[in-house]
Amino acid sequence: MSDYIKGNKYPNSKPSTSYSSGRVCVHKGCDTVISRYNKFKYCNKHKPKTYPRIKGRQAPNDLQKPVS
Repeated sequence: MSDYIKGNKYPNSKPSTSYSSGRVCVHKGCDTVISRYNKFKYCNKHKPKTYPRIKGRQAPNDLQKPVS
């Protein structure tokens, strides 16, 4: 029986993008050390909220206001 595993390495594999280590969140009063794989300058708690782009029909702006 063979002691080796046969197979091919996954083609075009590249290492994960990493940034400098030891970075700290820039939010005032936050001392959280950011992961070297996090590309943002804020920690996840202080990162500005972003909303995804919603594709499809846009809501019309010229609708009548309901009668009260």
